[in-house]
Amino acid sequence: MDFRLTPEEETFRQEVHTFLEEECPESLKNGGSFFSNAGDYIAWRKKLAGKGWIAPAWPKEYGGAAMTPMQQ
Repeated sequence: MDFRLTPEEETFRQEVHTFLEEECPESLKNGGSFFSNAGDYIAWRKKLAGKGWIAPAWPKEYGGAAMTPMQQ
């Protein structure tokens, strides 16, 4: 069985990594929560929603990302 990522999966992995590094607020990176900084949490959820990553399996027409099982 070959467990290596396809080129498309590797590209997606890099996209997610870069997005997390650049967009995730510092206050949430190490276990922060809604209760520790509500403003950062709400802004972060909006960024995720903008990419369809709140509901990764949902179809794009319903606000999801239509991700494959591997992407999820």
